[in-house]
Amino acid sequence: MDAERRAEAAKQILGNPAFDEAMRVMREEVVAQWGACSAQDVKSREWLWMFYQNTLKFEGMLRGFIDTGRLAKLDRERSAIEKVTGLFK
Repeated sequence: MDAERRAEAAKQILGNPAFDEAMRVMREEVVAQWGACSAQDVKSREWLWMFYQNTLKFEGMLRGFIDTGRLAKLDRERSAIEKVTGLFK
């Protein structure tokens, strides 16, 4: 899948209300579970913290796909303009 198509797919995912709600609920549940852990339960707290960070990373990767696709589109457009202007010199 090229960068522009990947960007469009990521936009559809991030723009989906069900996805937004699922990610929000997941983060809220992890934070609630983390808060309910005793201070001595380091292993569970660590696992929940890593899980929370992975949800943020997943969303960040989708946003990165969008940014990369935007740059690929600009690069493609610039190349097209260079070809056209090169023909008229």
